[in-house]
Amino acid sequence: MAVRRRTPGANSGRREASPAKIRGAPEALQECSGCSRIPIHLDVRAFERAGVKNIDKQPVTLTPQTEISLRIVLGQLPQQAGATIVVREGVVIVVPRKDRCDGPAR
Repeated sequence: MAVRRRTPGANSGRREASPAKIRGAPEALQECSGCSRIPIHLDVRAFERAGVKNIDKQPVTLTPQTEISLRIVLGQLPQQAGATIVVREGVVIVVPRKDRCDGPAR
């Protein structure tokens, strides 16, 4: 499934070179979830247990593109925040990478 995001401007067939700042990781994940209709959850408590505070305010950058797969986005966004994804019962959950965490994410 692809996440489609139109970029404004006269050059509708071109990709913009400048990255787009999205205020925080939850905003970016919410947009991906809405576009793909797949539930995506940021496990804030798991980050807190790993010693990462304010993960919900972690800025992320994505280059605007007219079409990109959710798989690519979910590879890029969590990586910027020192995170990874797990899938449980049809829900994508963003958790800290194991090298940032003392215990398993719940």
